[in-house]
Amino acid sequence: MNRFDRIASRVAGQVIAGMKFERDDKGFAEVSCRVKGDGLWSVLKVLRHFQYNSGIGHSYSSTLDTDSSDYRMSVGWDGDGADQIDDITVNGEPLDVKQFDKDQMKWGDS
Repeated sequence: MNRFDRIASRVAGQVIAGMKFERDDKGFAEVSCRVKGDGLWSVLKVLRHFQYNSGIGHSYSSTLDTDSSDYRMSVGWDGDGADQIDDITVNGEPLDVKQFDKDQMKWGDS
């Protein structure tokens, strides 16, 4: 088990570094981050991937950095509706997922 897997196993308990996550009445917690440079496209692709694949019966694992065992991280996603991303916002504006999906098809993995 690498260091990222150990961190992920602690996240499952909903407490990280002494912080308890508050959720709204639908069970969602708000998460935000600041992203510099071209990393924004990568972060949005990952978030949109999880959002899009939250359908009933589509449970799966995703692995990042598969080339390095020291930095490899796998995360699971319960596609039975338990794990969902309600919406994605950038600078306070909701992401236009239809346009984002078109752009991703056009731009590919760039």
